[in-house]
Amino acid sequence: WTQIWEFPCCRMSSSSTRKIALVVGSSGVLGSTVSTHLAKRLSMKVIGADMVTPPSQTASKLDGFIKMPSLGTQLGQACSQLTRGLKTALADKGEKIDLVVVASGGFGMDHEVPGSSESHQVQVEEANEFGNSIERMLQMNLHPVLATSYAVNSFMTEGQGLFVVVGATAALQPTPSMLGYGVSKAATHFVVQSLGASTGLAATGLKTKRKEGKRLRRDRPYLDDMTYVGILPTMIDTEANRKASDADPEQMTKPIDIATEIGEWVQKPYLRPHSGSLVRVFPNLSEGGATFQLVR
Repeated sequence: WTQIWEFPCCRMSSSSTRKIALVVGSSGVLGSTVSTHLAKRLSMKVIGADMVTPPSQTASKLDGFIKMPSLGTQLGQACSQLTRGLKTALADKGEKIDLVVVASGGFGMDHEVPGSSESHQVQVEEANEFGNSIERMLQMNLHPVLATSYAVNSFMTEGQGLFVVVGATAALQPTPSMLGYGVSKAATHFVVQSLGASTGLAATGLKTKRKEGKRLRRDRPYLDDMTYVGILPTMIDTEANRKASDADPEQMTKPIDIATEIGEWVQKPYLRPHSGSLVRVFPNLSEGGATFQLVR
């Protein structure tokens, strides 16, 4: 059973020509900011999806909300629940998604590995906690991307669709003591690059990859001019990050800067990087706002 709520104040209408966005992680700071920006500045219909019910301020900007399963749920259930939610929200109206943003995620250090001098008993006792800390990062950062990439397959528009995933600059390099976080974020980057390689807008690659991409596009015509992009912040300016870090808030990327850039890519597709690209974002201290820099 899937919860899909339509908010009466902004119920979706099949007669409207407004573009439609799906924001996964819509109850978090970044997802909420993106949702609000798309709804207010671009007049888009926004469907939110999250494990957490949206606060009233965010809910008022959403046209619908899909409740996602909690942490610890199998990936297959997340795939099916989001797919059912989208079917309820869109299929009966014949509507398609123009933009997908996966803004969900989280950070956590690995459970500390016992030193080699510790007893075998201690190492056995701590093994489960270590494994759980890795699994939690995979569920928070990787699973939403995989579930969303599957669920939207039948609902994407065939006209210049955009799929944005929030990764992490830190995962471009080794992450000692943060194996779970680094692995989960690096895997999301790999998903973006792999999905991007299946589109008609991918950068030139190996002949075998181009051939496989062409085969996939025969059954999924929306991939012809679809763009997959990973946005990789260093640290996003949120209340939680400010409390957890002694970093200067000026060194953190403002959520609105990411939301604004995504909005620009929606309105002006010619400004998008190539499909499958990874784009680093960091504050522009001299001019304000943020700098978006292609890294792959």
